[in-house]
Amino acid sequence: MKSISYGNRTDEKAQAPISGTRTIGVSELARILGISRERVYQLEREGKIAREPDGKFDLDKVRADLNRNLDIRQKSPARGDRPASIGGDEATNPLGVSGANTLAGVQLQHEIAKAMKAQLEVKRLKGILVDAGQVKQEVSEMISAARSRALVIPSKLAPLVAHETDVRACHAIIEREIKAFLTSMAEYRPAT
Repeated sequence: MKSISYGNRTDEKAQAPISGTRTIGVSELARILGISRERVYQLEREGKIAREPDGKFDLDKVRADLNRNLDIRQKSPARGDRPASIGGDEATNPLGVSGANTLAGVQLQHEIAKAMKAQLEVKRLKGILVDAGQVKQEVSEMISAARSRALVIPSKLAPLVAHETDVRACHAIIEREIKAFLTSMAEYRPAT
């Protein structure tokens, strides 16, 4: 094997880089990409970037590899050449953001979702939007109160109607009590 000199060191294992490309070490790659050296090693272990035969990294290839690896719909032999999403566009892009298969698109989706969540929270605070569980609880309480009041009507009316011989008078007593019941239900306000 041919000995190649880089700067003031000689590397017996190194091979000449492919002509026209510049290879760089881990520290320089980390500095250029704005990440730590440990992250460079992690990306290499994960197979997201690869070293050249000289043991260094080709910056152009690393950037292309990283761009490809950040594409969530990429084809990969590890995935059997299938897109990463199984649920289709609606599952991976529920907000309809164009370019959602890129890091920027995913970040945009995230920001849109956060804004939508904030809008819902504002509506909730203004009382425009209410919690479904709370509504169910209040309706349940209202039905329970109506049932309790309705079940009292016969006990309340029986002594009054028993002494009446006039049908119209019985009708008036019952009608008055039903109207009072309905009025109380219309004015019902759940405890807050």
